[in-house]
Amino acid sequence: MLIAKRNVRKEPQSLAKFMREGRDDLKQCSTYRDAIFAGEFLPPRVVRAIYDLGIQGLIVSNQWGPSEVTVQTSCHNPAYPAEDATNLPIGRGLANCSHYIVDALLQPVPAGVIGEICQGGPQVSRGYMGRPAETARGFVQDVFAGPEYIAQGWTTMYRTGDRGRFLRHGQMECHGRIAGDTQVKLRGFRMDLAEVENEFYAAAKRLGSSVVDVVVVPAP
Repeated sequence: MLIAKRNVRKEPQSLAKFMREGRDDLKQCSTYRDAIFAGEFLPPRVVRAIYDLGIQGLIVSNQWGPSEVTVQTSCHNPAYPAEDATNLPIGRGLANCSHYIVDALLQPVPAGVIGEICQGGPQVSRGYMGRPAETARGFVQDVFAGPEYIAQGWTTMYRTGDRGRFLRHGQMECHGRIAGDTQVKLRGFRMDLAEVENEFYAAAKRLGSSVVDVVVVPAP
């Protein structure tokens, strides 16, 4: 299988707008059962807004997986997030989907330490169509493959370029792209835009606003 290069993930702003403008209509969807998110960062505030609809039996699924492998390779069903939460787990790996957290030398890092998320298994593609240099950088030998994987020929590991870590009980957490994060420097002070967004959102809710999501970008 050959694939085209994926786009950088963005927050689900279209859903947030729908939640804001169509909230009353959504509340009438009593049979709404599965709110599935994949391929985009899922802010805890959006999950809270979904659960605040008050629909009985509604379950949120935070799924993760780059298209170089398959659409989803892990899944987590978050409960109602705490008010100070800024990130949600992306869950445990699905069957036959191996996940590794490694350092710059592709060596495993301890649980709780942030590194690059890599993946192995039968779902790893052959590479990028017409892009041999990028294929060589992103698709490498899976040195962690066990005898069963080797016997099946599942010996390629994909370097996702995403940062993450293993949490307790084997769950994973994604921390954005290695090439860049949400931290900026302003007048010599380093700050995280995600934390600023969360504070704006919390303040808006205290003032009684119906805002669902907030996006903060540095001024040019």
